[in-house]
Amino acid sequence: MSQIKVKTESFGDDILAPLRRVEVGEVTVDTPTVAIDIKKTREHESVQENARGVNELHRSVNGQTLTQALRGGEDAIVKSLQRGYNKTREDELTVAFISYELTTPISESEAEYLCDVIASFSDVMTVPLMPELARTVDSENGVSDPAFRSYLESVKTFLDVADRAAPKMPVMGVVPILGHEYTTELMDVYGREQVRAFCLNFDRTRITAKAKVDIVRPMMNSIARRGIEESVLFYGINLDPGDRDDSLGGRPAADFAGLGMGLDIVGGSHVSPRMPPSAYEDAEAKSGEDTITFKLFDKDEWIYRDVPLDELSEVFPEDSSLDAEHVVERCRRSPKNALNRLQKVVNAEQKALAAGELHPEIEDDNLVEYLAEKKGVTPSTTASFQRVRGDFDSGLEQSGLDDF
Repeated sequence: MSQIKVKTESFGDDILAPLRRVEVGEVTVDTPTVAIDIKKTREHESVQENARGVNELHRSVNGQTLTQALRGGEDAIVKSLQRGYNKTREDELTVAFISYELTTPISESEAEYLCDVIASFSDVMTVPLMPELARTVDSENGVSDPAFRSYLESVKTFLDVADRAAPKMPVMGVVPILGHEYTTELMDVYGREQVRAFCLNFDRTRITAKAKVDIVRPMMNSIARRGIEESVLFYGINLDPGDRDDSLGGRPAADFAGLGMGLDIVGGSHVSPRMPPSAYEDAEAKSGEDTITFKLFDKDEWIYRDVPLDELSEVFPEDSSLDAEHVVERCRRSPKNALNRLQKVVNAEQKALAAGELHPEIEDDNLVEYLAEKKGVTPSTTASFQRVRGDFDSGLEQSGLDDF
């Protein structure tokens, strides 16, 4: 299998925020950065040029759509990805993900179809996300759990097919955040295939939560122990944005904080929030109220703020290429669909710009001081940064020892 070319210039100071140059074919991307779900833009909507560089395409498939495609019927999967792909550029890195929403293992015929689709719309051959299989894994059974064995079987099937169908495409392995013992066995499979790019699927969980930090830490430690820390790439998808903190006047951007925990690229979230029924009822009740709020990423503070739509034009980012009045009008006309879509577009643009601002700080070893000024980088977030970096440094000291 081909590999993504990665040149690491720095690992930062005291925080694991690598400064890398990534090459895939003729495309070059500097990280850390944030992927743009370019499919969500509409005519007359564009994001700032400095925010572009990585495009993320995503499509969920279920049994019905997959069966229909395999039988040669109307292919809704291809049509959906094509709409997004038409908005990409040749000088940008496009990464397409397919979420396989079944609890059965991926068959060889399904793998062949999925490989063909991904190869058509992506610069990287991504192993399918398999959230339903991952969610059914029973931790009490350990790595012998039937659902986890099915997950491993599916990964092996897909890698075998990808090696035959698209041997020149670099592969990105997907790692569900289940636990260290599962990660170890899965990374061993990827290691045998010389896979060096990984997508961590957080399935709408918070990367800065202790349970998730305790999974990321040994992974970064092991990468360093194996001596491949300068040639790997970590992509994060479906990260939870975090909980509201009234004392900060918003929600600390926990998803964006992943760039301080070893992630090179932060992607979008394609999983709905998990809430109890009562919370959904409250949300429905609020949706009928007159006040519509826009969740806006503040790149100066790393906080998501709930801005009343009537006030959005006054605080809309000056460096955005999107028109504030257009955004307000579209959200007012469609306070559900357009609001959700434009929040993602605007915030991805602003996070990508904020990621770009990290580059000189990492290069000058000034990242710790820089982040100390961000209200959204809370003491608990800083502690998560330090724990991950500590395990990474420990791995460097033991470099050469086998692990995965």
